Amino acid sequence: MAKGSSRKFRKLNPPKNQPKNSRDKDTPVASDRTLKHDLLIDLPLDILCEIFKLLTPLDLLQLAWTARSFRKFLMNRASKSIWTHVLSAVEDLPPCPNDLSEPQYAYLLLSNSCHDCLRPLSDLLKDNEVLLLYLEARTQLCRGCSLKHFFAMIRSFKRWKELPEKVALLLTEFVPATTHRLTKDEVEGSTFYHCKRREPQQAKEKRTRFHVNTALALHSEYKKIKGKQAKNAWMENQRKLWVAKEKHVNACEVYFIKVEEREEEREEELREQRVEQ
Repeated sequence: MAKGSSRKFRKLNPPKNQPKNSRDKDTPVASDRTLKHDLLIDLPLDILCEIFKLLTPLDLLQLAWTARSFRKFLMNRASKSIWTHVLSAVEDLPPCPNDLSEPQYAYLLLSNSCHDCLRPLSDLLKDNEVLLLYLEARTQLCRGCSLKHFFAMIRSFKRWKELPEKVALLLTEFVPATTHRLTKDEVEGSTFYHCKRREPQQAKEKRTRFHVNTALALHSEYKKIKGKQAKNAWMENQRKLWVAKEKHVNACEVYFIKVEEREEEREEELREQRVEQ
């Protein structure tokens, strides 16, 4: 190896006042899992990168959550090429939008847990709960977290009059909104309209809630702008950003439809195989 190589190996120094190769009886032995973990970290960087590129985006996220060293590397901008590679391997997945990093995009579209309480979809289904993906708001929440109050309400959705700050009404066109039935009464009332008749549009509008975080962020930005001309320019730019976001959201919805179609095809193939057997 050439002198001055950046390749580093960790060496554990023995405790002071103790022979180099001795070990006290009470000293814990490193587990096999720890040893394997250390061996993986000590691999050359180029080999690690090639291994990472073989993983799915969700596997890569979970790996980043297992150790601080992995997180520090995988969440760094220098690892963008790895994320771009694994995301491009997902069939029909639209490219990452400009307002999200690749890990954020993978977490938004491919994770199956609430982004607030972190409950997985499997647990939510046991309680007859659902997981709601709010693509425009860049979050995924269960019903309970969608309506949270106090310190956690920043991620949630509120009616315009219930926002923690009085936000300029003209900003409503840029704030993600939802008409999902979130309260217990709304959910129970859905059975009637589903079975009997179509729900009036007026009832949906009354139920509309807006994403708190986006509303407050836009309002804070808007207040800092001075002059009518500058504000008009800002509004026009926000409209362009919203159009681009909506276009990407539509592409994501097409992706989910194709995923469902492929799953149905696989299930049909399995049924046919069982019949043949």
